[in-house]
Amino acid sequence: MGAPYFGVSGTSSVYNPKTFKGQSSSSHIYVEEGDSTNKIIVGWHVSPELYNNDATHIYSYWTVRKGGQVGLGGQTATHVGAPSPSMGLGDYSDDNFSHTCYFRNVAFQNASRHFYGPPEYLVEKFSYVPNNCYQIGFNDNFPSPIGYALQFGGPGGNCDN
Repeated sequence: MGAPYFGVSGTSSVYNPKTFKGQSSSSHIYVEEGDSTNKIIVGWHVSPELYNNDATHIYSYWTVRKGGQVGLGGQTATHVGAPSPSMGLGDYSDDNFSHTCYFRNVAFQNASRHFYGPPEYLVEKFSYVPNNCYQIGFNDNFPSPIGYALQFGGPGGNCDN
């Protein structure tokens, strides 16, 4: 199991975290080939500077037909020196799907066009900020209807940015 990938699917929670001008908070799923300009992304984000409001917006863009990497998760942005906004509900992952941002029923599509859940050895969790800002949890063993799941989120704050 592995690249190339011809699809990725999952069910996402959608939230409206509090953000201010110069900040954004988002959740997305993607397929990527090579550099980060060659990808398909679908997700939601809150970005007051981009939209002139603090509503949650669905977005997508694509530039690729297949990919060597798939990913999902969240992202925040803020001006240098400013506190980071919360991600999702602002809570850490804890296996309770009403507490945090998530993707559940995660599946990748291979060249035979079969979808399969990613085993834990194929999952790489990464974060660019300290654990007191955001946390990530992956579980490949939740019972149906959740299945393979990724939870992520946190309160943000002073994240060394």
